[in-house]
Amino acid sequence: MRIFVLLGVTAGLLLCGCGNSGAPISPASSGSDGPVRPSPPNAPGPLTAKVDGSDEEWPHVATMGSGTAGYSAGSWAYEDYVYDATAGTSGNSGDLAVLQIMLSDEAVRYVAKFNSYVAADPTIVALAVDTDCDDATGGGEWPNGSGISTEGWEFIVQAGDVGAHILLPGGSQLPMQSAASHDTNVIEFDVPRSFADPKNKSDGRGGLAYRHWCYRGAVGLGTDNWSQTTNLMFRNRTFDQGTAATDENESTDTFQAQKQSAALQSGEFADFRRDVDFSLIASRATVVPPLPATGNQVFTRIYDTPDFPNALLEGAHQGENTAFASPLYNGRFQPYSIYVPQSYRDDPHPAPLLPMLHGINSNHRNHGWVIDGGRFWTDVVQANRMILPFPFGRGQESWYEHVGEIDVLAVMKDVKENFNIDSSKQFLSGASMGGLGALKIAQLHPDLFAGLILAVPPMSDRLQGYAVPEINDYDLVDLAGSLRNIPVRNFYGALDPIVPPVANSERFCDKLAELTFDHDCWLDNAGSHSNFYDARFAELKQLVESHSVVEDPAQVTYQVHPVFRRQAAEADVAALLPYDFAYWISGIVYPSLPVSTDCPVITPINGNPCEFPLDSVAPRDIATIDVRSYGGGAGNPVTISIADDPSPILVRRGTERSPGVPFERRNAFDLLVENIVEFNLDIARMGLTLDEDLTAKVSGNGTARLGLLGSNGKPCSATLNGMPIPLQQVGNLIRMELHFQEEPGELSVHCHR
Repeated sequence: MRIFVLLGVTAGLLLCGCGNSGAPISPASSGSDGPVRPSPPNAPGPLTAKVDGSDEEWPHVATMGSGTAGYSAGSWAYEDYVYDATAGTSGNSGDLAVLQIMLSDEAVRYVAKFNSYVAADPTIVALAVDTDCDDATGGGEWPNGSGISTEGWEFIVQAGDVGAHILLPGGSQLPMQSAASHDTNVIEFDVPRSFADPKNKSDGRGGLAYRHWCYRGAVGLGTDNWSQTTNLMFRNRTFDQGTAATDENESTDTFQAQKQSAALQSGEFADFRRDVDFSLIASRATVVPPLPATGNQVFTRIYDTPDFPNALLEGAHQGENTAFASPLYNGRFQPYSIYVPQSYRDDPHPAPLLPMLHGINSNHRNHGWVIDGGRFWTDVVQANRMILPFPFGRGQESWYEHVGEIDVLAVMKDVKENFNIDSSKQFLSGASMGGLGALKIAQLHPDLFAGLILAVPPMSDRLQGYAVPEINDYDLVDLAGSLRNIPVRNFYGALDPIVPPVANSERFCDKLAELTFDHDCWLDNAGSHSNFYDARFAELKQLVESHSVVEDPAQVTYQVHPVFRRQAAEADVAALLPYDFAYWISGIVYPSLPVSTDCPVITPINGNPCEFPLDSVAPRDIATIDVRSYGGGAGNPVTISIADDPSPILVRRGTERSPGVPFERRNAFDLLVENIVEFNLDIARMGLTLDEDLTAKVSGNGTARLGLLGSNGKPCSATLNGMPIPLQQVGNLIRMELHFQEEPGELSVHCHR
């Protein structure tokens, strides 16, 4: 998606003196990574759909984060902060995420999109409408016990569970068409243009133009009377119609509600207003507020989750198997903070992406990294123009399971849609629990990443797994094979009292050494539980500047633990986390998960041991596909051991890889398959062809259906160890069923030419 500003309407916006004009954000990458729901398509014309409690017909409008608004495709949208309304049975009721306005032929239409919106907590959204943007005319006490009084309004629109009304000074009411949906978390309502039409102002040339209307707004819990005001709208950034009293970005609390709380306590709402230019809505212009002219920027964004609704409780609720009694934050919208360096804004070229995952008892804003605090920031991040998002991961200790994993992938997609990201330069990083999350996500989605930066990562989930990983749900050392094409940088301390190095990083680095993968492990003999990023900036700089995503490697190893599929199924997000492709392997189908309520032998110290139980039938039945293609003629990588650091405190070990000696191309591959039912290989991306005989050495366990993508449409036949085997051809796919054994068998495929 490319964002442009229509200069004519921008000039009009500047002349009105009602707010900052839009400026184009950097064009977004056309790539899309991760399991995400697409944004609703831009509406082709005036809005004609019914008021039905669905927002699918509403176009996506880009903003520059919470506290800002933008125009696009005939719509205006304001982005609020989320999880700043700690109220109701959900622990997060009345939590506005987005307010949007469009024009139909008959009405001014509004949609309020909520993060949490549950039936047990009746919710009201109210907007005070100032049709002349003059505080000196109109205004007064808001009706229905809201406890709010503001200047300037001519009428108030109020909508929620019990319907919608236009409220007039003096207390009279007019009904409005509305719909409220707890399934979509939407309240949608219309103000008839026969009652108040923004198109009723002379343009000075004998015609009609569109007005500016100014708004103040709030959300409360209740039916006819508000029992609690939960959200104050229009906490505008200072660069987008805001003041120091409204700009929530510098608030020190996690969910940025300090300015809102102060205003609700004091009753001072004058600054919390928003000017909406209906001429920009009518013209379908795209206008996005510019960031401040100079300086590195850190701000909050939200995104629409692809997994909503799911099987988890909506709102902020105590999670299972947590050590610090931290809630799992599950709602339609999720927050993340993002670091945008000045160097990125000075250079329009695509930039590297480095999501950084927080540790336990931390979050997207209090994540443990001192931003702009050392040479990691100056020499690595700023020098390479890197964009750094900090995902929330659904909570302080979600362990990046199911929806927490989706959170990271969806944040990457949102950043790529709004910033100019180089998809070949995507890295992933995390410390402590975030290191576990980064490692796990890279293993499950290896084709997304050019490198992995870890600090003090545990190899298992939850506290008991730090010391004895084998008693826990999984052990990430078992999945190290998936990192074949991702260089790893791992930093840890010998004196770490939280994540013991011997049971975690030492075992992990030993495994990488055994596999001769690209890795660089640093042990600080005087170090504790820290990230060490600044101390190792030179190595990180080399990683970022020298490595890119490997698109079509000569060899792919992909491993998936059944517990990850079980977790996704229990959260009802399995369709978004199918783990069914990596590089040129696709269409992976796994054996059905056994039904089990068994618990680990050793009860976790934090209780609830059966929440995500081990697979009692085969707790270590890891699915593995390992394929080596000889079609490109690439030799096996040459490995060289990394020299130890001369410091007596630091111990460095690892392996550098370089391309091996090329050999004469062969139309052949080696294949190992374990605990897989079905999968496909894209033979063209492997450098292979069916225009000549294709051979393979195949081994594994059980039976699996192998598909070869790239058929030329001519009849083919296949043999295994010289014996004919059935073969199906559908379009460009050849499918055959293979019975694998530990000893390699000889597969041959012949297609008529």
